[in-house]
Amino acid sequence: EITARYNTNKAKYAPTDKRKLSQMVLPTEAAAKQVLAELAGGKTLEASAGAKGLGVAALGTVTKDEYALQSSAATADAVFTAPKGKIVGPFKAPLGWLVVRVDGTEGTPGKTLDQARPELTKEVAEEKRRGAIAEFIARIEDELANGATLADVAKELGVEVTETSPLTADGSVYGQPGVTGPQAIAPIFQAAFAMESEKLAQVAEVDPGKTFMIFDVGKIEPAAPPPLAQIRDQVVTDVQLAKGAKAAEAAAKKVQKQLEQ
Repeated sequence: EITARYNTNKAKYAPTDKRKLSQMVLPTEAAAKQVLAELAGGKTLEASAGAKGLGVAALGTVTKDEYALQSSAATADAVFTAPKGKIVGPFKAPLGWLVVRVDGTEGTPGKTLDQARPELTKEVAEEKRRGAIAEFIARIEDELANGATLADVAKELGVEVTETSPLTADGSVYGQPGVTGPQAIAPIFQAAFAMESEKLAQVAEVDPGKTFMIFDVGKIEPAAPPPLAQIRDQVVTDVQLAKGAKAAEAAAKKVQKQLEQ
């Protein structure tokens, strides 16, 4: 599989050769040869072009094939065998004659199969892992769809089912102010409270590609006021706070009235 992947992506691992080029286009071969003579005498390409009212075009970094498309295969062959700093030409082009300067060279040596093997091994292994996870989830979902329960799946997988205390929609443990449900179920909490029926186990990704949870809602209690006996202390506190707020409001109004007089 690793060899097949390498062969499929050979271009990715092939050596690359790029050149940063500048070129000057002249109307005739004689004019181009004159420029080369001036350069041999010490003039720069820019100075020679400026004296003739011409310019030097910076082509940026290109591959051999890219440059051949805008010049010719023979021109590209000559330019890509020239070292950095070399000025070559003249070359016949569709728009005239070219004098080309190699401003820089870039490239990578490429990788053999053995050199690329570590990264290819990692890629193949990761794909296989993702595929295995997808198959696992699909199998569990099929079993649940065909009537398997959470306990059935847990037994098959050799894992233990844990059960939370009764929870309210904000994640709190019912009847225990300040106590919240296990942090581990936080990713599936919304989905659990969206379920309309009990005993409909589902599979969810908790940490994508790494951790999965198979969960169910054991019991759904419709929203209703709790018995007064269970929340008497909280009700007493709320009543006292309400009375205090009312008294504070009355006192504020009295002070405001006095200030207005």
